[in-house]
Amino acid sequence: MWYIYILKCRGGTLYTGMTKDPERRFKEHLSGKSRYTSYNRPVCLVYKEEYPTRSAAAKREVEIKTWPRKRKLALINKDKDLKEAGMKKIMAAAAILCLTASCFAVTPSQQKMEREALVGDDQSAGLSGEEAPLVTLAGEIVSIKRSLNKITVKDQNTSTEKEFTVKSEDIKSFKLGDTVEVKYRPGSGVAESITAAKPLQPLPAY
Repeated sequence: MWYIYILKCRGGTLYTGMTKDPERRFKEHLSGKSRYTSYNRPVCLVYKEEYPTRSAAAKREVEIKTWPRKRKLALINKDKDLKEAGMKKIMAAAAILCLTASCFAVTPSQQKMEREALVGDDQSAGLSGEEAPLVTLAGEIVSIKRSLNKITVKDQNTSTEKEFTVKSEDIKSFKLGDTVEVKYRPGSGVAESITAAKPLQPLPAY
């Protein structure tokens, strides 16, 4: 690749040149190896263009050298404005990305709440045996299997029947037709306690 460059020299004068290695050539200008810039140091690189061939770069060099100072400054300032505009676009895009990220960012407190909620859901869904809370079923004993320590109770609210395993001393205290309250844990089928209950009274007729 070939490059066209413009240097700003002492007194504000502009120098246009062509090179294949901008860094090396700029160092040569700083060291005084170029006749013009050796008398007009310090120098500053203010503009650069890139071309694929030497002939294209040479043609552009000749063109720029024929321009008046005002037009060269306009070219330099336009390039500067474009770079600044590009930088502003990059910064604006970065700001949008940061804003978007902050909108979806989860704070430590939110993460803690989410973890606790997930743990709570898992515990509620997986509660069984001694972990689950006791529930009460009230109804009439419709079956007794004393040899197996099992009774079947018909729920007085839903008329569904549920079989429970009870303690041997408890099963001796009841007979078919008794109304009882059974406390048990969901999914276990084992009666934690069984007590006599008052039969459900029918609603008065109006």
